[in-house]
Amino acid sequence: MRSRHLLHRSKLEEFKQYLIDQGIEVLPNKGDYEVLRWKGLAGTPMPIVFDRHGGDHFTTNGEASKYVFRWIKSKRDKSMAQQQYDNNMKGVLFKNENRTNDKQPNARGSCEINGKEYWISSWTRKSKNGLLYQSLAFQEKDASSKPAPSTPDYDDDIPF
Repeated sequence: MRSRHLLHRSKLEEFKQYLIDQGIEVLPNKGDYEVLRWKGLAGTPMPIVFDRHGGDHFTTNGEASKYVFRWIKSKRDKSMAQQQYDNNMKGVLFKNENRTNDKQPNARGSCEINGKEYWISSWTRKSKNGLLYQSLAFQEKDASSKPAPSTPDYDDDIPF
């Protein structure tokens, strides 16, 4: 298998600790160009070799590359799981596909303001000067609230 320059010099100790945390035995290095050696699953020594050309990445090959790939993937997965998004003062609107009359919003969505979540309804209106603008309405979300229904708001004179 061809060699790969996967592991940056600055990440060597972190990768070594990952191996130890996985219960993998770290072995003494052999030769001047090895920077890390460990015992693979089948008991085979796995070396990471220093690139003689002075690059910033260490060379791995064969099975050793798979260990480095697993470590990179575990770091990425852990990082993604720990990310928390601050949605305060942010929101989103989507076109109201169920709109059947002008009283219903053109778009709907939700937002967060000062830690509270709100439903947003938006209507496209025209000003007296002929400029288009968005008129917004906010309704605080709670366990029982939902955005205003998309059903028509009938305004007829039937008394029942």
